[in-house]
Amino acid sequence: MRQGSGPVLAGTSITFTLTVSNSAASGWDADGLLVDTFDPAVAVSTLNADASPGDVCQTAGAVVTCTLSNVLTGTTRIVTLTVTTTATYSGTLTNSATVTPTDAIDPDGSDNAAGPIIVTIVTQAPCAAPDDVALDGPPTTTVGLAATFTATVTPPTTTLPVTYTWEATDRPDVVHTGGGLSDTVDFTWNVAGTKTVTVTAVNGCGIVSATHVITVEAPLDTDGDGVIDVVEDGAPHGGDGNEDGTPDRLQADVASLPNAEDGRYVTLESPPGTNMTGVQAVGNPSPGDAPPLNFPYGFFSFTINNVGVGDTAVLTLTLPDAVPDTTEYWKYGPTVADPTDHWYQIPVGDNDGDDLITISLTDGGDGDDDLAANGVIVDQGGPGMPGQPVGGVSVPLSRGVAAEWLGLVMLAVLGTLTAALVRRKT
Repeated sequence: MRQGSGPVLAGTSITFTLTVSNSAASGWDADGLLVDTFDPAVAVSTLNADASPGDVCQTAGAVVTCTLSNVLTGTTRIVTLTVTTTATYSGTLTNSATVTPTDAIDPDGSDNAAGPIIVTIVTQAPCAAPDDVALDGPPTTTVGLAATFTATVTPPTTTLPVTYTWEATDRPDVVHTGGGLSDTVDFTWNVAGTKTVTVTAVNGCGIVSATHVITVEAPLDTDGDGVIDVVEDGAPHGGDGNEDGTPDRLQADVASLPNAEDGRYVTLESPPGTNMTGVQAVGNPSPGDAPPLNFPYGFFSFTINNVGVGDTAVLTLTLPDAVPDTTEYWKYGPTVADPTDHWYQIPVGDNDGDDLITISLTDGGDGDDDLAANGVIVDQGGPGMPGQPVGGVSVPLSRGVAAEWLGLVMLAVLGTLTAALVRRKT
């Protein structure tokens, strides 16, 4: 009997088990001679035999000869053969065996031979096609959030590599080549609805596919501030960016979201009784003429509602880092004095070198982009770090309204020249 079935790769080992029995019906113990032959001999690279204790086997080329001693009536002997084919042989390998009693006459020799067993030898590993592919993924997801899908091919003996082609509703196809028995992909949808994901797994000899249906739900924004719940839940302190003991997603006057520069969270808090809407992290609104500061957290756009008409609202920003006490807040938009969009500075209140600053915005005044005393403050701005070098000097940036950058630079340069002349005189 051969262990295993199917084609065998050339150069690998094949195991055969020979069982020799002395039937009780024979009525006598006997010695025997077992001869096992592999054909063709040129296919055999190595041949080894392992016999029962007391029996002796010898190999010569493709032939094994075993002397079996005193096989008792009703017992068996086991001989295990291990043959390795040459690495370049391709074709069939035939194995046959005979056993002959050496000290008695066998009245029935019809069962003294076994085989032939024929094995196909191939120089290239046979290809095993996949039987199935299982596709796992979540039943639901939310607009803007990645959903992960995993495909697993069976059986484990499937020939590698496997190519996986992923197709999803409203998403570009994804193809992964050179894969193993499993593959993973993420899809993110921008529109709610029912979506279908299909994966097709292919190797050199077979193809299987599977489909998964997922429901993409509209993002939940419990407090209506414009930042969806799952984003606010990612804020520090377990989604409580201002550490007041209440999740930010449940407070209309608190919004936590990743900043537009490095993705770390910033928390905005308007006064009690007000609520914020349309909160977004945005990029530099006018980089071409921006003040020469560093804006490490980008800018924020938001609206504060339910402000007393003409009143001032104090906005608190909790930042990812402690910031210098020289940090300033800059806006790009209209002012009462100049209704065209331009850069101007809003004074900072609480600014003592920690991670928290405050600014005051007046309904209908500077800082309110709609310039109307209507109980609604519209703002877009961000904290900047002053003192950035311009032309080898440090430019002071403590202006209350927009100024001409050229004038500032010229003043700074003139100040440098004056200082140089004074030093020269002394």
